[in-house]
Amino acid sequence: MNTNRDGDDQASPGLRPGFTAPSAVRALGRPSRARLALGIAALALVTQVALFALRADAEDVTLSCVNYQNELPAWTAAARHFAQICGHDAAPPDDPASTVDTDSGTNAGTGAATGADLRALEGRLEQLMASTAVGGEYALAVTDLQTGETISVNGDEWHLSGCSINFFVILRAVLDVQEGRYAESRVGDLISRTVYSSNPVTGLELYRITGSGDVLRGIERTQALARQLGLERVILDHAPLFKHAGSTGEGPDNWLTAADANEALAAVYRTDLLTAEWREYLLEKMSGVKPGLQYLTGYGNGGVTSHKNGFFPTTAGWYVDNDIGIVRFTRGGETYAYAISYLGQRIPTQYAQLGLFQQASQQIWEHFSQRYP
Repeated sequence: MNTNRDGDDQASPGLRPGFTAPSAVRALGRPSRARLALGIAALALVTQVALFALRADAEDVTLSCVNYQNELPAWTAAARHFAQICGHDAAPPDDPASTVDTDSGTNAGTGAATGADLRALEGRLEQLMASTAVGGEYALAVTDLQTGETISVNGDEWHLSGCSINFFVILRAVLDVQEGRYAESRVGDLISRTVYSSNPVTGLELYRITGSGDVLRGIERTQALARQLGLERVILDHAPLFKHAGSTGEGPDNWLTAADANEALAAVYRTDLLTAEWREYLLEKMSGVKPGLQYLTGYGNGGVTSHKNGFFPTTAGWYVDNDIGIVRFTRGGETYAYAISYLGQRIPTQYAQLGLFQQASQQIWEHFSQRYP
């Protein structure tokens, strides 16, 4: 089970109440005190969800596990349901083979030798992450998208994905449009909203569309895409927040590694997976993240960041906070880019890791600014 703090923009089709106040009252039949109380409680819950959804765009507020648990009454079935699926003390899957050969200084995915300057950056990032006193488990990967060189710290360690894994269904949808399976108009707005506030509801609809009306089929096609890209450490069991809508049985959780996230981003930028037109389309869509969610990969750089957040609180009391993306910048009329993936779990308090990852973001930006002056 995974989801995101950045869970929902303003009222979306999946969250609109299925009945009006008059029909709800009529459904109660001849009102007794018990029925009237039940009706009032139901209407209050629907009203809270609807008003909360309307606030999401105007404020840095989102409909997700954390918000459902904190804002809705604890006694409601909805609150109990979301609390159950929003996280637990999860155990990672068995380890597949590593994709990054950190001992030899080469990247198994690309064969590119890692330059001494990137190795030095990797050493500084290792020291930075080792020095943190906030607790938690952290991983990052950085890829020079000109050369394919990759460095990482804990890059092959499993992390709960949150809604960052919805990057893959977005990519699946763009590939489908490129292949002529359906029109861009069917998914364009859903992609924008899924990116803007990391909306799991519009994400669910993308799984439905990519599955030709079947959410589970969309999940399976998205997982197959990850395997097609050679990513053995991407495990998609269900649409984030919506395990009940379909599960592959790989779960109960969705998993990701920083190294595999970067391999996927590199495949988008460096290969012919997407045509130039649809690559630019995807990067433009992913640059549309709301200002309040620019605190990880989008922090401290002078470029344009195309990224996908992923956040949720677990019922064990700790937090997951992830962000994967591509930063592009221009020097002398040339565009340069690097991929960066931050994964954090078992974070003891909300946003406790911000200082750590923001320092890393600044160091990485400074490095590439010097590498490509």
